[in-house]
Amino acid sequence: MDAGAVYYPKPNSQNPLGEDSYFICSELNTVGVADGVGGWSEKGIDAGHYARELMQNACVSTLHQLKGSINPRTVLNEAFIAKQQARVHPPPASPP
Repeated sequence: MDAGAVYYPKPNSQNPLGEDSYFICSELNTVGVADGVGGWSEKGIDAGHYARELMQNACVSTLHQLKGSINPRTVLNEAFIAKQQARVHPPPASPP
């Protein structure tokens, strides 16, 4: 599978990276899109940052699935759990 994506930053926007995100896992012929996560901003969460972390976690989860038997629900659930755990237990700050 050949896949590609492009993102055009929103000029003069408070959030030029937008609220959507995606991942492409060419090794397993898999793509994922986080669209419609803007509701998180109502809870004081940067929706764009949330979407990007969620898709990064989804890509990692996809790589842990067996080739040919990727379950999207499992991938999304694992990505969400990883995101929630990162919020509760943030990684240590890097040294200056």
